[in-house]
Amino acid sequence: MYWSDWSESSTTRLGGGKIEKAWMNGNGRSIFVSHNMIWPNGLTIDYVNKALYWCDAFLHRIERINLDGTNRVCFDIVFECSFTLLLIKITFFVRHLSLLLMTVIHTV
Repeated sequence: MYWSDWSESSTTRLGGGKIEKAWMNGNGRSIFVSHNMIWPNGLTIDYVNKALYWCDAFLHRIERINLDGTNRVCFDIVFECSFTLLLIKITFFVRHLSLLLMTVIHTV
């Protein structure tokens, strides 16, 4: 399982937020990604391509990383503060905190 932990201080651009992982029984807990993120959320696993996607609501971006921890990529997408990320086939959908509708923002 994967989960995100937000930085308590949003004043630094160096990070503080992180994505952690563990086995389903709680063993094997480790920090998966911790560099250059502040409010990671909307974690989405792409099982076909073995990748994890997330949006950072503070830095206004979407990123991905392989499930083995390699090949971290930041997509060049500008969007407002998003808290939900959905990937269907090759299209990103996001939902703003105050909106109920999902919006298409990018096709991979």
